[in-house]
Amino acid sequence: EFGIHWLRRFKPPEMTDWDAFRTSLHWPLRPSRARGDLFQEDARLAAGLSPDFIQELRDWEEPVEE
Repeated sequence: EFGIHWLRRFKPPEMTDWDAFRTSLHWPLRPSRARGDLFQEDARLAAGLSPDFIQELRDWEEPVEE
């Protein structure tokens, strides 16, 4: 709850939680590192993440470099 509380407090109101999270990451941090080896949806819901945020995280794929 701590992290999402502060993300929501400091992000622009028109920005989604997911977009605020993504724009705050700098290499080597990226969504796939937040996802982990075992995806724990219930723990994320209990921590206050929205179902939309969780779905974005679940669906995230690393960009393919050309």
